[in-house]
Amino acid sequence: MILFFHGEETYQSSQSVIQLKKNFIKKNSTGGGLVEFDCNHECDIDKIILSFGEQNLFAQKKLIIIENLFANTSASQQKEIIERLENDIQDVIVFLEKGIVRKNAVLYKWLNKNAQTVKENKILEGTLLEKWIITEVQSNNKTIDLDAVKELILFVGNDLWQLKQEIEKLTCYVEQSEIIVQDVHDIVHGRIQADVFEMIETIVSDNKEIALRLLKKQIAAGDDVYHIFSMYVYQVRTMIKIGSLINDGIVDKGTIAKLAKIHPFVVQKTMTMMREIPYPKILQMHKKLTMLDYDIKLGNRDIETALDCFIMM
Repeated sequence: MILFFHGEETYQSSQSVIQLKKNFIKKNSTGGGLVEFDCNHECDIDKIILSFGEQNLFAQKKLIIIENLFANTSASQQKEIIERLENDIQDVIVFLEKGIVRKNAVLYKWLNKNAQTVKENKILEGTLLEKWIITEVQSNNKTIDLDAVKELILFVGNDLWQLKQEIEKLTCYVEQSEIIVQDVHDIVHGRIQADVFEMIETIVSDNKEIALRLLKKQIAAGDDVYHIFSMYVYQVRTMIKIGSLINDGIVDKGTIAKLAKIHPFVVQKTMTMMREIPYPKILQMHKKLTMLDYDIKLGNRDIETALDCFIMM
C-alpha cells in the first residue's frame, strides 16, 4: 500500500502520518518494522530502495515513511524509486512532502496515478478554517463561540500549528464549557496582532508617544520582541496586498479575501484601518521594516532599538 500526503498546509499531513505511526506501533509494540527517512537531513536513495520489501524479524509488514523526497532528488533518482515500487511490495509506504510539489515531477505523476491514498492539504481559510477550529475545540471537550473563533483567527492567522497550541491553552485554562471572546483576549499569546492594529494606527496618526507606550506595554506583558516585530511586518504586508487590490478597483471584501488568501474578518478590520492611511505611507513603512530587518540580521541594530526606530519613523 502506498500513501501520498503533500501540500502547502503541513499540519494536517503531519498528523495523518503521526496517526499511522501510532496505529502501527499499537499492533507492533516492539516498534520493529517502522522505518523513517527524512531527506532534508539525509537522502540516500540506495538505502530507501533497499528498505522496500526487506524482510523484518519483528513485523510481517513494514511501515516506511519518507519525508521531503521531492525537494532532494533528481528526476533520474525518482525513476529509480518508481521502478522498485512497481514490483510487488507488501509494505505500507508513506510519502510525506511538507510543501508544494511540482506537478510535472515524475514521481508526483506516478503517485497520483498509483498510490492508494493521495491527499493534498491546502491552506485553510474562511468557513473551512472556522470549522477546523470548532472541531479541534470539541475534540478537547469544549465548545467555542463563533465570535471567539473569528477573534482567534484575527490574533493567530491560519497557521494550524500555532492554532493547535492556542486551542490547547484555551481548553486547558478556560473553566466554563464554552470559550468566549474574552477568553481569547486573556489567554492567547497571539493577542499581539490585535495590538498591532492599534500600533499602526497611532504611528500613521503621528501619536508616537502613545505608540511607544503600547510597545512597552507589550514587552512588559512578556511578549517576545521578535514576534512583535514579525507581526508588524505581517500586518504591513497584509495592508500592501489589500491596498494593491483596492488600487486595481477591487473593493468587495469577499473578493479581496479570496484573491489575497486572507481571512475575511482580517480583511474587514484592515480595510477599516486603511481608510486613514495613504497607500504610499504603507509602502514607506514596509521599506523601513525591511531595512531594519536587514540591520538586525547583520547585528548592526538590536531588536528593541529597531522597534523604537520603526515607531519614530
